[in-house]
Amino acid sequence: MKGAFSIQSYERLSGFLNEYSYVISNKSAWLMLVMGIINGIPRHSLNFTMMWLQYCGLSPLLATIVYSSSWISAILISPFVGKASDYIESIYPWIGRQALAQAAILLRIIFMVVLLRYIPWGSGFFLYYLVVSIFIGFMAGWPGVGASRPILCQIVLPHHRATLFAIFSLFETVGSAIFGAPLVGILAQSYFGYDSSLKKEIGEIISSNSPREIRILQHNASALASSMLIMTVIPWILAIVLFGLLRLTYKQDQNSNKRAAN
Repeated sequence: MKGAFSIQSYERLSGFLNEYSYVISNKSAWLMLVMGIINGIPRHSLNFTMMWLQYCGLSPLLATIVYSSSWISAILISPFVGKASDYIESIYPWIGRQALAQAAILLRIIFMVVLLRYIPWGSGFFLYYLVVSIFIGFMAGWPGVGASRPILCQIVLPHHRATLFAIFSLFETVGSAIFGAPLVGILAQSYFGYDSSLKKEIGEIISSNSPREIRILQHNASALASSMLIMTVIPWILAIVLFGLLRLTYKQDQNSNKRAAN
């Protein structure tokens, strides 16, 4: 019974590998898998944004507005992202989506550097935080909605898409959870001197206007900003490189997919 089960399991595994063998040899699929993990890291790293905004002197309400504005703008721009990327692909079928994704990621890097490094401390600069966050949100959907998902649909067979989307999502979630928010905390405390000695609430510290405690708030804001900058910008730069490699492999792998379908 045990031997029969082992043979049956082996046959099922062998059948699965044979069925998906074209994906295993598909360079674009591997690039997409690595890209999914890398692109998930910034998303989890930015879980510290609310805390950072309050360290920057914004009230919980203002911090929530700034944080939510980025997500709302990303949602609102999604239909336009889909339409624009489809149009670009009709003109440049093998590189259009990748180029749009690279441009969006590059702009997002610039906006993120501005947000984390160049906006002065204090609630008086709330509108600056808000506007830059909205622009960051506008750039969010292009790599995923406009490029990665449509490309993945083109390089795998229709009856394999749900399975592969689930597998890719699994690796993206696990990888980003391991390398995202935890590393931001480690970097902030171990390398950028995050000071956890403050016992008062942030709002209470700002109201008391204590120079020493305000300096600690500003220092902690800088430590978190540096950590988030590393854990967002570096993965985004790697994503730009991977989208560049995808320009070289996409046409060949899509043609291989068509041959596998036949």
